[in-house]
Amino acid sequence: MLNFFKSFFFEKKSEVNQISNGYRSRRNRGNVFEGEKKSGALNYPTAYRVDRYRLVQLSKKIFEESTQARSAIIRLNDSVVNTGLMLESTPDAEILGISEEQKISISNIIEKRFNLWANDPLKWCDFQRNNNFGQIERILFYNQLVKGDYFVLLMFSDDPRLINPLQLLVIDPETVCNTNDPVQKEAVKQRGHDMKGGIEFDGFGRQVAIFVKYKDRKTFQYKWQRIGVFNPVTGRRVVIHGNKQRFGNEPRGIPVLANVAHELEKVTDYSVYELAAALANATIAAIVEPSDEAPATNPFTNNSFVPPNILKKNGMWDDNTSDEANLDPGYTNIGKNVMKNSGGLLISSLNKGEKFTSHDTKRPNVNYGAFVDQVSTYVSSSLGIPIEVLKMVFGNNFSASRASLKLFWQSVNVWRDDIISDLRRPVHSAWLLGEVGTGNTILPGYDNPMLRPAWESANYIGIPSPSIDPVKEAKGAEIRVREGINTREQEQQKAGNRSGYESTIKRLKNENKQLAEAKEPLNEQEQMQGVA
Repeated sequence: MLNFFKSFFFEKKSEVNQISNGYRSRRNRGNVFEGEKKSGALNYPTAYRVDRYRLVQLSKKIFEESTQARSAIIRLNDSVVNTGLMLESTPDAEILGISEEQKISISNIIEKRFNLWANDPLKWCDFQRNNNFGQIERILFYNQLVKGDYFVLLMFSDDPRLINPLQLLVIDPETVCNTNDPVQKEAVKQRGHDMKGGIEFDGFGRQVAIFVKYKDRKTFQYKWQRIGVFNPVTGRRVVIHGNKQRFGNEPRGIPVLANVAHELEKVTDYSVYELAAALANATIAAIVEPSDEAPATNPFTNNSFVPPNILKKNGMWDDNTSDEANLDPGYTNIGKNVMKNSGGLLISSLNKGEKFTSHDTKRPNVNYGAFVDQVSTYVSSSLGIPIEVLKMVFGNNFSASRASLKLFWQSVNVWRDDIISDLRRPVHSAWLLGEVGTGNTILPGYDNPMLRPAWESANYIGIPSPSIDPVKEAKGAEIRVREGINTREQEQQKAGNRSGYESTIKRLKNENKQLAEAKEPLNEQEQMQGVA
């Protein structure tokens, strides 16, 4: 296992990206969806199977090349995860048999210790010590959006320097693939299991293990490390697999850009060609149209310029001399000087029958912007992102802009619920296990499987929806608190304050005291003036 981790960390990324995930069939392909929506003709063949490997490669390419694709992915990640979801511990006091005061006290301790672990400057929560927990969340969500899913190992260490023994190891989803080792293949078969997309399933379709491909640093041969999803002794989870399933039977996830990759690729090509045409139109200002009697005039010297191929044809070109010696000296010297030092040219005369015509490619197309916006609108709607949010341009009125944000936040909440269920709850459970196991936090009855979920109960809060009109939002919050619909703490979280209500009250109390002390001399002066 140790050799696997060493090889995994030092493996070249270019080698990792070339690994096939084993979910792609190379025989009897038939109609396979690979992201392309036109194959040889206008008819679009029905896709019976999905080539996940090709879709992942295409999604990575589109993410790097398409501005619309990058905007969509970044917008989702910034809204769903942002800097990381905030933990709000909510133990069930009634089931646990504790008072509300005890619940609040324990919840505060859990939240503070979790934040210390998640935001540790030394980044001990990461096995590789590259990222804090919020950064790991962003990386994993990027993997899910672009590559379809993500894998994390929950590892426990006995290093005394750690705040909590739990450490996370992010596995590149492209390295999780079917093994080619005949011994491992036979072992899977003997267990009566099946292997799909690098994941071993038992007879009930439950994930049993994953196979991670790596290069052995001694033999330089590719090998596969089998990692069990659950610890066979303790039964605790070891592997987290984040996979947004569409129909409930996919072994691996599909990138969100898969169904719009074709459109994004073509729009990107179209934009590049329009920019190139506009550049050519700006570079080539005009051309000289020659007459029927003579070759075109050199606009830099007013002399006739005859191309070298015509000079060769008439025996007027010397192959033993340089090009500059064969050409008109005025063209080679004066022309270069003019091009370097002059912002424009004035052509005073041309030969009889010649015309100096403006070079106009009619580009960019006057409908270019409207066409790209129309395609982008369809693409963004299929991704659950309003076009205003994708472009970060709100040109409509207050009601329309607010409606767009509310629609987008419905998609954000769905994505956020997935990442909470797949990642945050298992991580919180494992972290809490480490807290109790090391004696850092005392939770009575935590060893009881019936009470453990009550201690692990928690909410995970992300950033709120942006406020279009802060005054109206504040009045709405005041009404909800007054009518008992929400608590002040809930409204504080919705407003984006993630410091905690109790901490906010303590700070306000201190600030008000300091403000009163600062105003005391002014109040005394006003009182004296009033008496006078």
